[in-house]
Amino acid sequence: MTASSLITVIVSLVLILGGFVAVAWLARRHLPGMGAQGAIRVVGSTAVGPRERVVVVEIEDARLVLGVGSGNVRLLHVLSGAPPTEPRA
Repeated sequence: MTASSLITVIVSLVLILGGFVAVAWLARRHLPGMGAQGAIRVVGSTAVGPRERVVVVEIEDARLVLGVGSGNVRLLHVLSGAPPTEPRA
């Protein structure tokens, strides 16, 4: 292998890896759901059984109380209005 062909291989490898990094950065910055948490925020959750949980999620100005079991999610209640600013003791 000559020096010029080795340089060509190294430059090609750097360009390809740089392209991967650029695509990952653009996808994280511009595609929804990638990177930041997004529109849905988990406020809290508690286990109510070995495989069941009650989860409170916040979407825009509403909070949803969800029952999460093995293989399904059910809406239990919708809490509308502004969320409380201080946790209750």
